[in-house]
Amino acid sequence: MTRQLDFDPELLRRYDRPGPRYTSYPTAPQFTPAFGEAQLRQHIQRSNAAGHALSIYAHMPFCASPCFYCGCNRVITRDTARGERYLERLLAEVALAAPLFERSREVLQVHLGGGTPNFFRPRQIGQFLGALAEQFQLSSRPERDFSIELDPRTVSPADIAELGSLGFNRASLGVQDFDPQVQRAVNRIQSVEETLAVVRGELDRLVAEMPAEARERAGGLRPVAPRAQVRRLQLRPRRRSHSSIHTDSVTIHGLR
Repeated sequence: MTRQLDFDPELLRRYDRPGPRYTSYPTAPQFTPAFGEAQLRQHIQRSNAAGHALSIYAHMPFCASPCFYCGCNRVITRDTARGERYLERLLAEVALAAPLFERSREVLQVHLGGGTPNFFRPRQIGQFLGALAEQFQLSSRPERDFSIELDPRTVSPADIAELGSLGFNRASLGVQDFDPQVQRAVNRIQSVEETLAVVRGELDRLVAEMPAEARERAGGLRPVAPRAQVRRLQLRPRRRSHSSIHTDSVTIHGLR
């Protein structure tokens, strides 16, 4: 049976226009000279009055090499000293911004994006999280979401374990394409093996920590299809060990 698709011409006309990149938030149209320090403080005061939980995003802009498709704010360098200087400024900004927010407000989400956040060593990322913990009330609830974007080409199992010990419970891995010709064209050479090594390593660790019943349910997991647009493997264990990264979910993003 053939199903008739109904198209709304008015809806199509409404959204048939350029829009801001989702990687920018607030999006570009919200940045105007009319919004300055006074307006920022007013917004924060209203936010404090509402008393909702906080979410913190930190941009880590450095990449060792450029991916030609990327439109994010980035700095291409292999000079780790630039990362140290950036971290100093980031810590200074935390110290300036934190007093504006009510200390009683819980930080339920922390996300490090880039760039390539694992351009920084786990020690440096731990220094940043430590500064946040001194200035904000970081949540310890199971439903908290502390996430980090990782480049599978430059992260090791030891790094992931250390990031887990710092409190991260979500990782986002970038995969654009596994076709060698496409990889050369976008300047991102990344094998299936090194990508799946990161995914499988975390899934193996997670499954090993599961209760027997949950482990049986997870037994049907299959390897990630290499040419997937998006493959999401999500597991919710009943209990968690504090000895390693507590990966609730692994998301692989792709363009094709």
